[in-house]
Amino acid sequence: MRLLVEIAIIGGVIYLGWERPFKEWRNEVRAALTSKQEPASQEIIKATPQHGAWMWDPNHHGTLDRPSPSPTIRP
Repeated sequence: MRLLVEIAIIGGVIYLGWERPFKEWRNEVRAALTSKQEPASQEIIKATPQHGAWMWDPNHHGTLDRPSPSPTIRP
């Protein structure tokens, strides 16, 4: 079974590299990664500068938060 998987992987690599050399695939991927187009995630972060601010809001309490400590009365 393992031999068949290895043969299939080797066959796939040969199939992909037969028409276009892997250098061309690499250059295409590198050009796509280094293009000046900004990823969508960066645009979302720029649009919401307060990203994650709700975590530090003292008025935000979830079900797993411990209850507020009760005030102790000292004489």
